[in-house]
Amino acid sequence: MRQHYALGCILVILAATCWGFIGLFGTKLNQAGFSGLEVASLRVTTAAVFLLAISPLFLKSLRQFQLKQLPMLTLQSVFGVMMMTVFFFLAVQQIGVALAVALLYTAPIWSLLLARLLLDEQLTALGIGLTCLTVIGVALCLNSQEPINPMGIVYGLASGFCYSCYGVLGKKAINNNPPVLVLYSSVLISGIIMSATPIFHQAIAHLNHHFSWNLVAVILGIALFSTLLPYALYTKALTWMPATRAQTLTIFEPVTAVLLAAFLLKEPLVAIQFVGIGLILVSSVLNALQKPTAHIKPSTQQA
Repeated sequence: MRQHYALGCILVILAATCWGFIGLFGTKLNQAGFSGLEVASLRVTTAAVFLLAISPLFLKSLRQFQLKQLPMLTLQSVFGVMMMTVFFFLAVQQIGVALAVALLYTAPIWSLLLARLLLDEQLTALGIGLTCLTVIGVALCLNSQEPINPMGIVYGLASGFCYSCYGVLGKKAINNNPPVLVLYSSVLISGIIMSATPIFHQAIAHLNHHFSWNLVAVILGIALFSTLLPYALYTKALTWMPATRAQTLTIFEPVTAVLLAAFLLKEPLVAIQFVGIGLILVSSVLNALQKPTAHIKPSTQQA
C-alpha cells in the first residue's frame, strides 16, 4: 500500500515536470505565428493521432470499454482536457502566461470541493492548509505586473476548475476502467472534437504555409512529451492515491515552468519568486508525506 502510494507520488511529480514544458513549446510556436488556440488544437489533435497509431498495442485494455461508460469518460475528456486547454490559452491571450498559470493552479481548491462531492474523500485541516499554501506559493512564484483583464481572470479560473475535473472525474472513471482506456478516452474524444473546429484547420493551413522540420519537432514535443506522457503517468498514479493529493503534487509544473523561463528563455527570477518556489516545494513534500487515505486501494486492473 505505502509502496504503491510512494510510486504514485513520483509519477505525479514526473507528469507535472513534463507539463511544465508546455510554456516553452508554446512560446516557440507563438514565435512562429501560431495563436494560442491554434497551439491548443495542435497539441490535442496530434496526441490523438499518435494514440490511434499505437492503439493495436493496447487492444486488450481497450476492449474493456462499455457503452454505458461513455458519459463519464466524455465528461472527463471534454472538461479535463479540451476545455482546460481552451480556457487556459484564452487566459494567456488576455492576461499573459504568468497570471494565467497562477489562476490555473487554483485547481487544488476546486479539487478539494469536487472530490468531497463526487468521491466522498474526506477534508482535513492539514490538507486544506497545504492546498492554500501551494496556491500562495504559485501566486508569488508567478507574480505578474500586467494589467488585469476581468475576462482573463474568468478564463483563468475556469481553466483551474476544468483542470481539477481531470483528476476528480478521472479518479471516478478509473474505478471501473484500466488506466489505458481512461487515457485514450481523455485524449481521443477531445482530439476528435478539436479536429472538427475551424481553429484546427487554420493551424494546419499555417503549418503548410510555414512548414519546417523544426516546427514539426516542437509540435511533436508538445503533443507527446507535454501531453501524452504526463497524462499517462498521472492517470496511472490515480489508481494508487486520492485525487486531491495527486492534484496538489502537480504544483511542480509551475516550478518547472519558472526555471525553464529563467534558464532557457532568459526571463529573470526575482526574490519573491524564489519564496514562491520554496513554499510550493515545502507544501508538496509535506503533502506527499501524509499517510494515504485508508479507503484508497491499489487498482487491480493493469495498463
